[in-house]
Amino acid sequence: MSGADSGRLVGPDGGRCGQVAVLTLWTKNLMEIGITKGLGIMLPTLQQQLTTQMWIIGWITSMITATSGFMALFAALLSRRFGTGYVLVTCGTMLSAAVISGAFAETALQLALVYSLLADTYSQARAGFALLAGPEQA
Repeated sequence: MSGADSGRLVGPDGGRCGQVAVLTLWTKNLMEIGITKGLGIMLPTLQQQLTTQMWIIGWITSMITATSGFMALFAALLSRRFGTGYVLVTCGTMLSAAVISGAFAETALQLALVYSLLADTYSQARAGFALLAGPEQA
């Protein structure tokens, strides 16, 4: 067992940067799982309110999950260009806009676009920042 000395790990623990990364990834997972589970629980209600078929609502959840890795790449680039704080505030605003505009969605297409483009961007941006945060950014 490399890196262990009588049951204890040897080496630096990451400090503040490591704690920020753990908190950020935890928040990202909470948001992503909360949105997908919430859509799953609301599936029959959304089917009735949007007057659509159940498989279309299921595809919305799949699209949200599929865009997650793609959006993290752009979040990392924007973080290096504009700074972590500015992009996190922008992502938080996008999440708020997604929740508010998702409440007014009248079709399944509107709901899919709102949550795929706005809400998932936020959760993946936070993951990108946690992985890119160095000592100079923490």
